[in-house]
This record gives sequence, C-alpha cells and structure tokens, in this order.
Amino acid sequence: MILQAIRGNEVRAKAIGYHVERYKILSNIIAGIFASIAGILFLFANCFISADVVGIHTSIEVIIWSLLGGIGSLVGPCSGPCS
Repeated sequence: MILQAIRGNEVRAKAIGYHVERYKILSNIIAGIFASIAGILFLFANCFISADVVGIHTSIEVIIWSLLGGIGSLVGPCSGPCS
C-alpha cells in the first residue's frame, strides 16, 4: 500500500513520513531479484541462451504480454509464453 501511495503522490507520502527513496530502491531490488530468477529458470529450461534472447524483440514480447493481461494481473504474462 505504501508503494501505491508513493505512485499516487510522492510528495504526500514523504510528508506523511514514509522514506520514499528507501521504498523505491527496495522495490527495484525485488524486481531485479525476480528478473534474475526468471533468467535462471529460462536457462535451465532451454539449456542454452543465445545473443538474440537478450535483444529488443524479447523485451517487446514481454511488454505485449503484460498489456494483454492488464495491469495488476498475471493472465497476460503467463499465457503469452504458452502460445
């Protein structure tokens, strides 16, 4: 809920007394951990990672999957790789 408050109005969240910078850094660290785990699982599933996997095409696919599923839902990102 604190991250939603920061997204809604950062100045107000800081005025209430939340450490906005600390929460932003922590959320980026957690996102990085999940991205790292996803990359490791991708490596184990395919046993090989080529250079084209880290290209712009893969990034665009992930964004499209997320947009199809909607914000706050895991339907799009989870159904995209299956098709």
